[in-house]
Amino acid sequence: MKFRLRREPLALGLVTVLTACGGGGNDGTGGTGAVPLASAAPMAALAASGDSAAKPTTVPVGTTALLPSAAPSTTLVASVPALTLSVNDTDLNAALTGRPRTLTITNTGLYEAAAVVYTVSPALPQGSTISPPDCGAIAAGGSCVLTVTPGSTPTAAPGNASPAPVVLGIQGRNTNALTAELRVLGYGGIYQGGLVFAIDDTGAPSGSVIAKVLATSSAAPSVPWGVNGPVPGAKATQDGRSNTQAIQQASGTASGYAARSCSESTEAGYRDWYLPALCEMTSFYACGTPDRPLMQNIKSSLSDPLILEAPWDAFWSSTVPSEGDGSTALAVGFQPFSQIRNEPRTSLAQARCVRATAP
Repeated sequence: MKFRLRREPLALGLVTVLTACGGGGNDGTGGTGAVPLASAAPMAALAASGDSAAKPTTVPVGTTALLPSAAPSTTLVASVPALTLSVNDTDLNAALTGRPRTLTITNTGLYEAAAVVYTVSPALPQGSTISPPDCGAIAAGGSCVLTVTPGSTPTAAPGNASPAPVVLGIQGRNTNALTAELRVLGYGGIYQGGLVFAIDDTGAPSGSVIAKVLATSSAAPSVPWGVNGPVPGAKATQDGRSNTQAIQQASGTASGYAARSCSESTEAGYRDWYLPALCEMTSFYACGTPDRPLMQNIKSSLSDPLILEAPWDAFWSSTVPSEGDGSTALAVGFQPFSQIRNEPRTSLAQARCVRATAP
């Protein structure tokens, strides 16, 4: 059998075909048959050349031209699903340092992650930034570190009952899509079940801040403090959690008192509430002064700026006097007048609970 080359016009240009001459073909015609020697890719190349008399291209019979393929897919993983930061407002309180915090995106797949970018929705609060502007290509096994630097504006206004985080969306051209939540906390923001009144911004920058929050309602509106008698473990002025544990141990199986009301509270789905110590509540007595409080507290952070405007009469602290006959405990009033009262433990006052958030 003899073969000859000829060119035939197609929509994209000319294509070289092999024509069998004489003899039986394998196309069922018993005569000549045209056998294409090139796929669409070389056809397009011929057309792109603009040469209407393009020269025949020699292609071995049976070859298939390879089309360009997309990059193989790979997997991105975020170091944390959420990142919570403090506002940068040291004029309000020296503890509010607004420390930059990091979110690491790691390519755990076998191939390079191409054109990795991120979006934010809604926009970051005023003054907050993320760097770098994108991650670009991330090699297999490599990482991209995003640094979030907060400003002085929180993501949610004080008292906002339905605070929404900023959602960070991350994706590459050949990767899965990731999301991570960003929050910038300030005093009075609702977070993990309560109103923020203290922020610890000293932890590792790869994790979130720890905050103390005040429950949005009282666990008990009118209860006694607890049993009479010595409770040596409840004299702490700054550690309400340890005081609460000591009160429960001293009270045995008794119920219906302030510390147990908090320890048994499940408000907002959390089970680690406690009755706050004196200096977690106020800046008076052994807790400093209004201008120089010993620690961040409910009075300075929530009551003084009128984030909590309703009159507050008497609320039990978990602190007992350093001296006394074991029959009194310290209660705090906030509005309209701030005061500390040494009350009989059988007196009735509110139990408003506190918890420390998870990082």
